[in-house]
Amino acid sequence: MIEALADRVDVACIQEKRWRSSGCRFFGAKGKRYKLFCMERSDGVGIFVAEKWVGSVVNVKMHIERVLIAKVCNVKVIPN
Repeated sequence: MIEALADRVDVACIQEKRWRSSGCRFFGAKGKRYKLFCMERSDGVGIFVAEKWVGSVVNVKMHIERVLIAKVCNVKVIPN
Protein backbone atom coordinates (compact mmCIF):
# COMPACT_ATOMS: atom_id res chain seq x y z
CA MET A 1 0.00 0.00 0.00
CA ILE A 2 2.84 2.39 0.81
CA GLU A 3 4.29 1.97 -2.68
CA ALA A 4 0.95 3.02 -4.19
CA LEU A 5 0.81 6.15 -2.05
CA ALA A 6 4.45 7.19 -2.27
CA ASP A 7 4.43 9.30 -5.44
CA ARG A 8 0.99 10.88 -5.35
CA VAL A 9 -0.48 11.17 -1.85
CA ASP A 10 0.59 13.11 1.26
CA VAL A 11 -2.32 12.25 3.57
CA ALA A 12 -4.50 9.14 3.39
CA CYS A 13 -7.25 7.81 5.63
CA ILE A 14 -7.45 4.05 5.88
CA GLN A 15 -9.98 1.57 7.17
CA GLU A 16 -9.48 -1.99 8.41
CA LYS A 17 -5.86 -1.53 9.45
CA ARG A 18 -4.19 -4.47 11.17
CA TRP A 19 -1.92 -2.47 13.50
CA ARG A 20 -3.21 -3.27 16.99
CA SER A 21 -1.34 -0.73 19.10
CA SER A 22 -2.37 2.85 19.75
CA GLY A 23 0.04 5.57 18.84
CA CYS A 24 2.28 6.03 15.83
CA ARG A 25 4.60 4.03 13.62
CA PHE A 26 6.59 4.75 10.46
CA PHE A 27 6.11 2.60 7.35
CA GLY A 28 8.00 2.57 4.07
CA ALA A 29 11.52 3.08 2.77
CA LYS A 30 13.72 6.09 3.57
CA GLY A 31 12.54 9.13 1.63
CA LYS A 32 9.08 7.66 0.96
CA ARG A 33 7.98 7.01 4.52
CA TYR A 34 4.57 7.52 6.06
CA LYS A 35 3.59 7.78 9.70
CA LEU A 36 0.45 5.96 10.77
CA PHE A 37 -1.58 7.75 13.43
CA CYS A 38 -4.20 5.61 15.15
CA MET A 39 -6.04 5.22 18.44
CA GLU A 40 -6.56 2.03 20.44
CA ARG A 41 -10.37 2.11 20.23
CA SER A 42 -10.61 3.45 16.67
CA ASP A 43 -12.12 0.27 15.15
CA GLY A 44 -9.38 -0.20 12.59
CA VAL A 45 -9.15 3.31 11.16
CA GLY A 46 -5.95 5.29 10.82
CA ILE A 47 -4.36 8.24 9.07
CA PHE A 48 -1.16 7.95 6.99
CA VAL A 49 0.82 11.20 6.79
CA ALA A 50 3.86 11.64 4.52
CA GLU A 51 7.15 12.11 6.37
CA LYS A 52 7.53 15.69 5.12
CA TRP A 53 4.25 16.66 6.89
CA VAL A 54 4.72 14.78 10.18
CA GLY A 55 6.21 17.83 11.91
CA SER A 56 3.13 19.87 10.94
CA VAL A 57 0.63 17.53 12.62
CA VAL A 58 -0.66 19.43 15.64
CA ASN A 59 -3.24 17.03 17.03
CA VAL A 60 -4.86 13.69 16.26
CA LYS A 61 -8.02 12.78 18.16
CA MET A 62 -10.88 10.35 17.88
CA HIS A 63 -14.20 12.06 17.12
CA ILE A 64 -16.26 8.87 17.17
CA GLU A 65 -15.17 5.24 16.92
CA ARG A 66 -14.73 5.26 13.15
CA VAL A 67 -13.64 8.90 12.66
CA LEU A 68 -10.19 10.30 13.45
CA ILE A 69 -9.43 14.00 13.10
CA ALA A 70 -5.91 15.20 12.31
CA LYS A 71 -5.08 18.89 12.58
CA VAL A 72 -2.22 19.94 10.32
CA CYS A 73 -0.75 23.43 10.51
CA ASN A 74 1.14 24.64 7.45
CA VAL A 75 1.77 28.23 8.49
CA LYS A 76 5.23 29.69 8.87
CA VAL A 77 5.43 32.20 11.69
CA ILE A 78 7.73 35.14 10.97
CA PRO A 79 8.95 36.76 14.20
CA ASN A 80 8.91 40.56 14.43
